[in-house]
Amino acid sequence: MEFIKAVEAWWHAQSTLELIGVFTGLICVWLAAVNNIWNWPFAIVCTAIYVYIFEQAALYADMGQNAYLLGINIYGWYYWLKKTQRRRKAPRFSHYQKTNHLVGNRSGCCNPRPGLYPDYAIADITL
Repeated sequence: MEFIKAVEAWWHAQSTLELIGVFTGLICVWLAAVNNIWNWPFAIVCTAIYVYIFEQAALYADMGQNAYLLGINIYGWYYWLKKTQRRRKAPRFSHYQKTNHLVGNRSGCCNPRPGLYPDYAIADITL
């Protein structure tokens, strides 16, 4: 019950602009998770709102961070629109190769056999 009261108090303490910023941010995260290009406009709106909010509150470091994110979001949207359709596909490995690579990498942080898969990181391996 206290949680509900806390959320209600938070809700009433927020301005309309802050609520729009929160919800556009949440929508942006969801769209990014499903790999949808519409996450970029929502991110741009969200960060622009927060630049304004932080400037009004004289939180200049936060304003600067969001101004940087605003620029990165604009660049990201542009880059996504202009990217080529050719994407390097992650290699498919046999069960033996995956087991050999994972078991051979006992420390979990480095490849004991450098050059085995020089063009791919461990994150690129599809299990």
